[in-house]
Amino acid sequence: MRRTAQPATAASAATVGYEGQLWQMADALRGSMDAAEYKHVCLGLLFLKYIADAVEEKHAALLAEQAQGADTEDPDEYRAQAEGRDPGLPQPLADLFPARLVDSELGEIPEGWGVKSLDQIARFPNGLALQKHPPADGRSLPVIKIAQLRAGNAVGADRASADLQANYVVRNGDVLLTWSGSLECRFWAGGPGALNQHLFKVTSDKHPRWLCFLGIHQHLDDFRHIAAGKATTMGHIQRHHLPDAKLAVAPPALLRAVDPVIGPIVGSTWHRVVQSRTLAAVRNALLPQLISGELRVSDAEKLTEVTE
Repeated sequence: MRRTAQPATAASAATVGYEGQLWQMADALRGSMDAAEYKHVCLGLLFLKYIADAVEEKHAALLAEQAQGADTEDPDEYRAQAEGRDPGLPQPLADLFPARLVDSELGEIPEGWGVKSLDQIARFPNGLALQKHPPADGRSLPVIKIAQLRAGNAVGADRASADLQANYVVRNGDVLLTWSGSLECRFWAGGPGALNQHLFKVTSDKHPRWLCFLGIHQHLDDFRHIAAGKATTMGHIQRHHLPDAKLAVAPPALLRAVDPVIGPIVGSTWHRVVQSRTLAAVRNALLPQLISGELRVSDAEKLTEVTE
C-alpha cells in the first residue's frame, strides 16, 4: 500500500527536521519519474540515512568516552581512536577505507591515497582554429565555442568540417573547460559538435569522468583568480597551471567501489538535459499537428513509443 506523506506541522518539524521534507519530495517524485531514474533518489536518501545514523552513533560514543575522562578536542586522541576501531561497515567495504591519516604535500590525507595533479588524472586537448576547417562534402558539425558552452546548446553556431580527429569532436557527456574569458567547466549536453580553440576537452582512460569534473571544480576558483590577474583583454590560464593544481586521489579499488554510486549521480546532470531537450523536440513536433487535428491522441502515442 502506498504510504501518503503527511504535511510537516510546526511541532513535528522541530523533531523531524529536514527528513520530512526529503520524504515528501521523494514521494512526490515517485509518481512522475521512471523507475530507472527514481532508484537514484532512493539511493541518495538511503546514503543520507546511513550517514546520519553513523554520525549519531559516533557522537554518542564520544560523549560516553568524554564522561570517562577522554579529551574529545585533542586531535591526537582522534587519531588514536581511528586506529583499529570498528567503522561499522561490512568488512569488504571497510577494508577499502584507511584507518589513519598520513602527511602529504597537501597536508594530511587518508593512508593509501595519492597526490596527483589535474594533468596526471586527465588529458586536456585544446580545440582547433576551426575557421581553417570549413564544411566539406555537405557534412558539417556545429562549432562549440565559449558562447555555446554557456548556452548549453549549439543553436545558430558556425559550422565546421565533420572530418576531424576524435579528440576534437564533442559528444554528450564530455567535460569541457574554457581556459580563457570567464572560466567554466561543464558537462556538454548539446549534441555532437566540433571543439573550438579556447576550450579543453577533458578525457581520461584511468580515472572516472566524475573525478576529473569534480577535481577541476576544486581548483576552478583559483584558475579564475589567475585569469583575472592577467594583464590582457581576455584573462586566461596556461597549460603549466594544470600540474600546479593538485588533489588527493583515492586508490583504484576505492574508486571502482564508489563509481557505481557517484557516477550516475554526477552524470544525471547532463542526462536530464538531453532527456528534457528530446521531450521538448517531441512536443514541438506533435503539438501543432494535435491542435490542427492532423494527428489524434492515439496516433501521437504510437509516435512517442517509437522515439523511446
